[in-house]
Amino acid sequence: MRQITLILLLFLLVPALNSCGSSEPEYHGYLYFAKGPYVMRFGLRDASLSVVTNLGDKTIHDVSKFVESKLLIAETASVNRKKVRRISWIDVKTGQTSALYSGVFARYLPDSRQIVYDDGDRLYVVAIFGDSSSETIFSHRMNQLSRVMVGPAGVVLFETSDSGVRQIHSYDLATGKLQTLDQLSEACRLEHAVWIGDLEQLACKEPTKPLNEAGYVLVNLDGDVSGTINLPEGKNFTALAYVHDQSALVLTEKWSSLFGGRENTAVWVHNLKNGENLRLAKNENLGSSVVYTDF
Repeated sequence: MRQITLILLLFLLVPALNSCGSSEPEYHGYLYFAKGPYVMRFGLRDASLSVVTNLGDKTIHDVSKFVESKLLIAETASVNRKKVRRISWIDVKTGQTSALYSGVFARYLPDSRQIVYDDGDRLYVVAIFGDSSSETIFSHRMNQLSRVMVGPAGVVLFETSDSGVRQIHSYDLATGKLQTLDQLSEACRLEHAVWIGDLEQLACKEPTKPLNEAGYVLVNLDGDVSGTINLPEGKNFTALAYVHDQSALVLTEKWSSLFGGRENTAVWVHNLKNGENLRLAKNENLGSSVVYTDF
């Protein structure tokens, strides 16, 4: 009887041990994103969703990292009954906000403690402490810039489109050197790309296919492709952020329902270490920009 009991216990324990060994990775931390006038928070561990603050009659178009518990936001505000595009910051812990510049988007470079922002015609750089005068990096026509992002330490990357011809540029804030990266432009789109600091490479979409069909590749700034990112086939993914301490590439998947054509959005994570893909939320739209924090 005792032997039978032990055998039964073993049969019960083995499946439990196997399930523990094959459990899905557990992610943690939060993604902050914008939805109209709201700053929202999405939990990576449990896909929880909460409202951080409501900016009232403003519309937030973009969020990015800033200092401490603050985010940089690109917003449209009503000033004297006119819509004005400007760059502000918001403290997600206190809800305090403050306007900074007139502009359409901005990025903070922590290594140099400078902000790069665009006013629609020019790309500027300005220090957040000390001398606050702005220096012009690049002049362009309205809507010529499709993407600006932080790359390697002290370097900003941006993409222009002129008569259908895309070009990726880099600007080194320490040296003031502006370059056009022709080989990278041939291998990569900066739109929907994410910088992977651990690898010193971009996770970006192949430029030879339409955006909704292109897969993701890993490319360095010289334009050398080191590999592809193995995502579930037949899906339209957009990369939003990379969480380095969890090797997690955060993406959204978009598709249209069979009946009515309603657009749906899901949140995924791809683990660059083990190659695993995990869908965190089936019906949640994080917009086009997110900021990861651990609070």
